[in-house]
Amino acid sequence: MTVRDVTSGLVRNEVTETLYVWGALGLSSVILFGAVYLPGISLVLSTTPIGFEGWLLVFGMSLLPLVVGQFEREFRRRFGTSDS
Repeated sequence: MTVRDVTSGLVRNEVTETLYVWGALGLSSVILFGAVYLPGISLVLSTTPIGFEGWLLVFGMSLLPLVVGQFEREFRRRFGTSDS
């Protein structure tokens, strides 16, 4: 299963137990940091370090889908809507 079930847990579920998900997360993090901090790549992409506040914004916005998904999950659990 590749989509988290409404009744599954937040941390331990079918998605987080898939190695491909962790591999994609790791690879995308390396690419993100490389685009900002590796001299050759950052020069080509014209990126500059964004500082601590910038990284907080990046990671905060990255968590937004998780938060929205949790609200949706709780709504479905409480009101009994289903995926049809």
